[in-house]
Amino acid sequence: MRKFVAFVAAAAAAVVMAVPAFAQERPSIPELLTNDANGRFTTLLAAVEAAGLGEALSGEGPFTVLAPTNDAFAAAFESLGVTAEDVLANTDLLTSILTYHVIPGRYQFSQLTPGPALETLEGSTVQFNLTRGSFTVNNVNIGDVDNIASNGVVQVIDGVLLPPSAADVVPTHVRVAHFSPDTGNVDVWVNFAPVLTDVPFTAISDWLTLPAGTYNVAVVPAGGELGDAAIGPVDLPLGVGGWTTVAAVGSSTAESPTLTAALITEDYSEIPDGQARVTVFHAIEGAPAVNVTANGATVITALAFPGTVEAADGTFNDGAFTIEVPAGTYDLAVTAGGATLLDAPDTELTAGVNYFIAAIGTPDSPSLAVSATDVAAMMMGS
Repeated sequence: MRKFVAFVAAAAAAVVMAVPAFAQERPSIPELLTNDANGRFTTLLAAVEAAGLGEALSGEGPFTVLAPTNDAFAAAFESLGVTAEDVLANTDLLTSILTYHVIPGRYQFSQLTPGPALETLEGSTVQFNLTRGSFTVNNVNIGDVDNIASNGVVQVIDGVLLPPSAADVVPTHVRVAHFSPDTGNVDVWVNFAPVLTDVPFTAISDWLTLPAGTYNVAVVPAGGELGDAAIGPVDLPLGVGGWTTVAAVGSSTAESPTLTAALITEDYSEIPDGQARVTVFHAIEGAPAVNVTANGATVITALAFPGTVEAADGTFNDGAFTIEVPAGTYDLAVTAGGATLLDAPDTELTAGVNYFIAAIGTPDSPSLAVSATDVAAMMMGS
C-alpha cells in the first residue's frame, strides 16, 4: 500500500511538473511564423523586421495576429501597383498596416465566429464574419485558424488588410444612389457593418474614401439586419483611384422583384481647362431608350436602362454615358420618340466640376436627380 501511494504521488508530481514545461515549449509568435513548415510568412517577417516590431511581437502579449501569406502580399502589391520595396521603405505606412493586423488579447476561432468587431493596435477595428461557411475578417478569407503561440494565436489570412489611414496612399471612392421608386429608406452595409443609414429614394450619398480593395456591400431596409438585405451581400472590387457609384434600381414590390445594384464607374481624371464633365444615367425601369439634348442639340443618343442592351462581347450596358462640354448655361432635355420626358432649363455647368445627372422615377412620373463634385475642393476639405 505504501508503495502504491508513493507511486501515485510521484506520478502526480510528474504531471504537475510537465504542464509548465509543455507551455514553455510553445514558440513565440515570431518564432511560429519563422518555423512555418511551408515558409508562408517570409514577406510578413521582413515587414515586421523593417518596422522594428519583432521585439514587441515576442513580448508577453497576448496578441492575436492576422498573418497574411506571401501570396497574399504579392497579390496586394500587384493590385495596388506597388512593390515590396516601396512598402518596406515607407516605415509609417508599414507600421500602420502591420499594427492593423494585431489585436490585443488571445482570440480563437470559437470566439470570432459570432462576428465581433475588435480594435487593433493601430486603433481602428476589424470586423469578423461567418456566413455560409465562409470565415472572414474585413471580407478577407481566414484560411488557417488557431495556430497557438506562447504569447498568443496566429490566424492565417489570404489577403492584406488596409487600415482607414491607408486611404491617403491608395484611395478608392464609392457612393450609393437610391433610385428604386417603390423601395423605402435603406441602410448601406460595407464589410458586414452599416456605414450609411436611412437613405431615402432620390438620395445620392457623399463620396466615401476608402483604401482600395474588395468590399462586401449590401443594401438593407432601414433598421434591418444583414439577413434582410434587398441587394447583396455582394463583393465589389474597388481599384486604386477609382470612383464608383452603386445605384439601387428596379422594383422591390413587383410580382417578380427586379431590384438590383447598377455599378457605374465614373471618369474622375483631370478635366480639360474650361470644360465640365457630365455623366447621365438612365434609371427609369420600363422607359424606352432616351436621347439627351443641350440647347436643342443632341449630345447623347439611345441611352438605355442598365442591363437591357447586350453588346457583341456578351456584356450588358451600365445605363450611363459621359461627355465633356464647355462650361456655361444649358437647357437640358431628356427625350424619347421625339417627346420630351424631362427638362432642366438654365442649368449652369461649372468648369472643372463632375456632374452626375440621373433620370429616375417611373415612366408616368419621371424626375431628375443631380449631384455635382468639385474634386479639387473636395480634396482640400478632406
